[in-house]
Amino acid sequence: MNKQSLYIRPTPIEALEDRIAPATLVVTNANDNGAGSLRDAIDQSNTSPAKDTIVFDKDFFSTPQKITLMTALPTIEGNLDIKGAGADLVTVDGDGNFRIFDIDDGSSDTLASVSISGMTLFNGDAGAENGGAIRSFESLTILNSIITGNAAVSGGGVYADTQGKLIFKGSAFTGNTATDHGGGFYAAGDAGVQIVNCLVSGNTAASTSGGGYVSTNGSKSSLLIDKSTFTNNTATNGSGGGLQIGHGQNGKVTIKNSTFTGNAAGDSGGGLYLENGKVVLDKVTVSENTADHGGGITDNYLTSLVIKNSKILGNNSTTGAGGGLYLKGSHPVTITGSLVSGNTSAGDGGGIYSDLVALTVTKTQFNGNNAAGNGGGISIDNGSASISATFDGNTAAYGGGIRSDNGATVIVKSSTFSGNIATGEGGGISSANDTILTVLSGIFNGNHAGNDGGGICAGGSASLTVNKSTFTGNHATSGGGALYANLSGAASAMVQSSKFISNTAGGKGGALYINVDATGTSQIISSLISKNSASSDGGGVVLRGNGAHTISKTTISGNSSGDDGGGLYLAAGTLTLNGGSITGNTALSDGGGIRNNSGNPVTINGTVIASNFAPTDPNLSE
Repeated sequence: MNKQSLYIRPTPIEALEDRIAPATLVVTNANDNGAGSLRDAIDQSNTSPAKDTIVFDKDFFSTPQKITLMTALPTIEGNLDIKGAGADLVTVDGDGNFRIFDIDDGSSDTLASVSISGMTLFNGDAGAENGGAIRSFESLTILNSIITGNAAVSGGGVYADTQGKLIFKGSAFTGNTATDHGGGFYAAGDAGVQIVNCLVSGNTAASTSGGGYVSTNGSKSSLLIDKSTFTNNTATNGSGGGLQIGHGQNGKVTIKNSTFTGNAAGDSGGGLYLENGKVVLDKVTVSENTADHGGGITDNYLTSLVIKNSKILGNNSTTGAGGGLYLKGSHPVTITGSLVSGNTSAGDGGGIYSDLVALTVTKTQFNGNNAAGNGGGISIDNGSASISATFDGNTAAYGGGIRSDNGATVIVKSSTFSGNIATGEGGGISSANDTILTVLSGIFNGNHAGNDGGGICAGGSASLTVNKSTFTGNHATSGGGALYANLSGAASAMVQSSKFISNTAGGKGGALYINVDATGTSQIISSLISKNSASSDGGGVVLRGNGAHTISKTTISGNSSGDDGGGLYLAAGTLTLNGGSITGNTALSDGGGIRNNSGNPVTINGTVIASNFAPTDPNLSE
């Protein structure tokens, strides 16, 4: 920690006797100087190594009083408690020309402890230096005070950089301005930082950390923010509109029972910008914040992040990704018991954008989020994800609920997708570019795609697995009302123990449209495909590509097509049917049950194909 030069006090006219015992020094007036002034009390305290206490006369300060500084106060050089009569009764005014309190014992080998309570610090100005109201290089506690209308380079209200501990409790930081970092405060405490029951509002930083900047560098240090509100703060050209937790955080960060609302950042993290460290957010609300990317929260290469029992609401990324949360880096992120709703992104990830992260989501709702790009609810780029959540009414170009891309490995289990919309592909889920997608025990209801895959659209050279899932009332304007899979190379599609009922496609494949290459395979096992419809071919299923297709122990019934293959349309590849039944399907052209246009005979092993309708070859047309 670099110490700045000390203020050199003039030699007093009367030398005070050295004291060892602590003293209580009483401020009896609102004068700038002279006997009974705050300045005189600080001067007296500096003569003793003992921890003195400055108090304010109860009679004089029974009504509001203002102390206006005519010159800078002397530097506080040692241990001291300053106990004001109340923030509504004692105001120290820096007159727009002076920092109010400067705290420095002058040595990097010793650490003083200073507390300030029950005061309003107003209109302090540090000029080209840091800390408009307070600058401290020692352990500092601020209690039940108001820090308002101050200005500095960094730490418009308070600048504290110490090897010790910082505690802010029951205090308000409002309307302060920094030309660099930390509009409300800049708090770097190696021994830990606590911010409890504080209001941080209306502060501005020209660079980062509109509300405040916090860091702790000790390997066992911790940061606690509890019962605090960060609102309407602005980081004009940088990150962390509400709060930035910065470099060197090796300890534990806990933010709980707190609110970040209406903050803005010109770069990233409108509400919160988190960098380094192990962070836990518990019962936190992040709402109506705005940034270029990471409208609500940006996680930039943390060690780990846990979000539980929290609300991420109505945040906006104006040009980039991550309307609610922007997650970056190879580390675990866990989100549980939370609500992600009404967030918007001009890029990918209306609710969450996740890049390289190992993401786990459980018992969380994603409602009404919107992305102009990919992933209305969640966009996953690289990394991995395990998701058990509810997705309702989210919208995007690709992947109304979820979009996974660029080799991600994604498991979606026990999740519900309802009323999600993609203007392109994948109303519920879209996966592409070597993403391995597994869907277990999912429910897909009433999702819509402007192109392919009303429920799910999967593409690329990685495999797709759908097991024990139900698809009802989904629609694709083109192909695959419930599921569209266009897989390349040796990628395979497996659909097992699932139900596809009353899905529709404006093109082909009312329920399923599956395409696999010559080295790929598709399997539909122990499933029900019923009452689906396609305007073109394949009321129930379309199978394409030169791969091997197998349908086993599956019921295909009551489906209809506007052209060929009421139940199933085989465009290419080979098909083996094992057991099950294809009955009661209708085609307006050929093959009410099956239309085989592959040029390869269908292998039928005990499958019942009967009672289908078409003008030509009602059961099987080859």
